[in-house]
Amino acid sequence: MAEQVTSEGANSAATAPAVAVATPQPPRVVPAAVWLVIALQVVAGGYLFIWALTELSPTINLFTDDLFGTWFSLVILMLVLIVAAMGLGLLYLAVLLHRADRVGRGVTYVACGSIAASIFLGSDHSTGFTLAAIACIAAIGALAFLPDVQAFFTGPGAPSGERPSGVVIAQTLIAVWILIVALIGAVYLMLAFAGAAAKFGVIGALLIAIAVGGQRVNADLASGDAGARNIASLGAIAVVLLDLIAGNATGTGLIIPVGWSLGIVAYLWLPQESQGFFAREAAAAPASPAAAPTATTGPALSDSPGVPSPPAGA
Repeated sequence: MAEQVTSEGANSAATAPAVAVATPQPPRVVPAAVWLVIALQVVAGGYLFIWALTELSPTINLFTDDLFGTWFSLVILMLVLIVAAMGLGLLYLAVLLHRADRVGRGVTYVACGSIAASIFLGSDHSTGFTLAAIACIAAIGALAFLPDVQAFFTGPGAPSGERPSGVVIAQTLIAVWILIVALIGAVYLMLAFAGAAAKFGVIGALLIAIAVGGQRVNADLASGDAGARNIASLGAIAVVLLDLIAGNATGTGLIIPVGWSLGIVAYLWLPQESQGFFAREAAAAPASPAAAPTATTGPALSDSPGVPSPPAGA
């Protein structure tokens, strides 16, 4: 009897499911090449943010009582705030790079490329802005070509999310676009309230409505909605075409919208993981009720439980 109990206990222990014990992973070491990229990001972003802070007080002093002075001051203030936002964005991207965030790496390509192109094609070629542009280009080169940097973001242990990096990057770029459109709409509304023509209020309300709709489309991208991808891509292409038609595609303030718009289209369509993400969600969509099969297989059952249905023709 004791041998039987021992045998049954051994059998039950052998068939019991094994409990996986998570082994703690050692912290990843940030290579020196990645620290170099982070330093370049901090230099460029820090200079842009400090420059915007120094220009903030003179811009506020430009406000006057007349309508033209108010309009001019609001436009300058908006541009200064955009430069400050770009500086803070580069600093935040430096934090993401330290965490081996693939999304941060992808956004860095677009942000640094747009900022560098804007500075070189613009009219302000001061030493500080030129060095910031060179730092952005150097950061792009290090991210793209240094083997230690590539291994840090794509090697074993690199974090990855449920959504593809390309989709998240495109959502981030769209979110920045939404913020800019809403900010411009708010400026137009303030001009209307200050006594300008009523058309400024209409334009401001329209821009804010576009920002709200863009937020809805951006949220649908997270679920792999192919229609949302088409709408976002068409909107980005429309921005590029409008800039080219206006003939201002090489202006300081418009090269960044063109670069970011092209980045949205590229990250939604070109990466293989983005294509698979939208194709998988489209394939998983439920079929229409009309296409559902109506034929049943197996023996038919009657309404009364336990009583089989009579055969056909009976």
